[in-house]
Amino acid sequence: MAAAAALLAAFLRFFRLSSLAPEAWFDEVWFALRARELIQRPDAFPVFYRTPWGGGNALMVWLTAAAQMLGFTGISSSRVVSAALGVLAVPLAYACFGEMLRGIRHRRWIAALSALTLAYLLHWVIVSRVGTEPSLAPAAALFCVWQLKRAKNASSTSSALSANSAANYMLAGAVAGLAQYNGPHARFILPLLAFIALHDLFTARPPHRKSLILHYTATALSALLIIAPLAAFFIREPQWLLARARITASGPLGSPKAFLDNLYFILISFNFMGSFDPLTNYPGLPMFDLVQSIGFIIGHGWLLWNWRKAVARELLAWEAIMILPSLLTSDAPNFQRMIGFAAPASAAIASGWMLALPSLQDRRTKTDWKFGVWSLKFGVWSLKFGVWSLKFGVWSLKFGIVLSILYQSQTLLIRYPKLSILPVSYLNAPVRDARELIARAERGERVFVSRNPEDDDVIAFEFLFPGTSIARLDFRQCLPLTDRRAARTNYLVLTKRDAQTVPALYDAYPESKITAAYYWQDSGTWIEVPPDTAGPPPPIPGRATFDPGLAFVGFESSGESVAAGQSLFITLWWKVEADIAADYTSFVHVGAGLDGAAIVAQRDGQPCQGLFPTSQWRAGDLIRDSFAITFPPDVPAGQYPLAIGWYAFPDFARQPLLSADSPLPDDRAIIAHITVTQ
Repeated sequence: MAAAAALLAAFLRFFRLSSLAPEAWFDEVWFALRARELIQRPDAFPVFYRTPWGGGNALMVWLTAAAQMLGFTGISSSRVVSAALGVLAVPLAYACFGEMLRGIRHRRWIAALSALTLAYLLHWVIVSRVGTEPSLAPAAALFCVWQLKRAKNASSTSSALSANSAANYMLAGAVAGLAQYNGPHARFILPLLAFIALHDLFTARPPHRKSLILHYTATALSALLIIAPLAAFFIREPQWLLARARITASGPLGSPKAFLDNLYFILISFNFMGSFDPLTNYPGLPMFDLVQSIGFIIGHGWLLWNWRKAVARELLAWEAIMILPSLLTSDAPNFQRMIGFAAPASAAIASGWMLALPSLQDRRTKTDWKFGVWSLKFGVWSLKFGVWSLKFGVWSLKFGIVLSILYQSQTLLIRYPKLSILPVSYLNAPVRDARELIARAERGERVFVSRNPEDDDVIAFEFLFPGTSIARLDFRQCLPLTDRRAARTNYLVLTKRDAQTVPALYDAYPESKITAAYYWQDSGTWIEVPPDTAGPPPPIPGRATFDPGLAFVGFESSGESVAAGQSLFITLWWKVEADIAADYTSFVHVGAGLDGAAIVAQRDGQPCQGLFPTSQWRAGDLIRDSFAITFPPDVPAGQYPLAIGWYAFPDFARQPLLSADSPLPDDRAIIAHITVTQ
């Protein structure tokens, strides 16, 4: 059964992994982007990321980088990691609970049913299909508890622990330490292991206690050894240790009522009303379906009734510790934060099912299903469920488990993808629009997308746009226009910090189509300029054409005169007549510099302050290059020509002047005259 559960888990988690829920939640894209950066710069191996939302944890980045190196390079590459760890948790549950339940009848059946429950538990599957860090923590917790219990059980008949047992303890510590790089959800593994260790220590026979202390010390030291780099970071920058907790836990920690409300919502979310967050569950469905709830209620009744048994105390403590991330935050019940609860709860469900399956309780008789014998075995509990048992019998519950699997699979694979709120919940808009803009660019359309340096970029754009022909720049500093382009021109303006570009584009192209978008990190406005649309005319027209397709069409300036020692502000308008392959430097000379006439001032530089070099210019672009020319204070008063031109760096060879209204013999063109006053 455990093998079948693992296969079921693999199917449910990997089937249409990238498309079953829309691409892509912010976290998973962030992990994929950081992983790509890590591969490109392996020398920069961070243990923690400083972010505006309280810090990013590195383990998911490391694992996502490994997935990308194996060929999973898409924007959802972190989902491969989550899904794989979700599948791995299923056999780990079988192994872990098989060790924990030593001394309990049919422990292997209970362990197998626990693994089966985790294989298809709806919220567990959904969370482990999204590339976020909480899905990694349960596998680590199951592994660590398994190793502790395996070592303790192996040494239960000996006063000295074996070398294998010592290795188990150290492995538990190493994995627990590594899990701390996975963020707040994994931090709760440490108190869980501490509880189990202390519990085992107090319940162990005296001859074993000294050895247990030594080996738990080895467990702690191995964990500390792995944690050391992260601990060193937090020692240097302690503000990051609780930064995320301060953001998410301010409400319940500061208000007893909020704390009690959270507890109430968590308790009813198990069997009655669930979370309404589609990132972690089908909205409104409780954590457990009807069949699972039967096992959950019966199993917890058994755990409470058998409080004196060590396994009952440990499972209940495990559950209590793992609801803390949701209990202490402001949006309970949050199934993602409560993902660690599913593992011990699955053991309780499996125990409840076993109590409701009398044919497996005692194989010596085939009549246990009968009401009389069944009621004798289960006393008062049978009074509530006896009638139901008479009608449906043992096979009804077995059939119910099958129906539970089919129901949750149908919910995941058929009902869940049809939720209309999924694209918004998964922040699919930036991925959708980015893919559409990339497709348009590949079809020959011109695409400009803003990038404001003082903002965090839209993560999906940052991941998808590099390597494409999409031009990204700060439109407030340089806004390329279009003039008579054969194909459509697209502008996507991020407007949180830029309120000027959209009105400017609409004034320039009133016939354009404007669409608003919401990207969570930013708001956006998509402007589509139809093909063959004329660009706005320059305030002062002019004409000069330089090879290879750089056409001067006019300019605007701060005036026709300037005082010596002051600056002239000027904007040159360039129409691009052919795609430009190289970067060229433009220059403006004040003064002809011929026949003894001096050049009294000049300006050389990449267009748009280097934000939009000519190698990115394409036919149909209309570029406005703004800059200032500062005049020395000793410039003689008089009238001087303004001459423009281009050259290639570093040889300073000027680009040929093909035609101009006022050409000069050295590949320059006069565009105006300026009067300098004293």
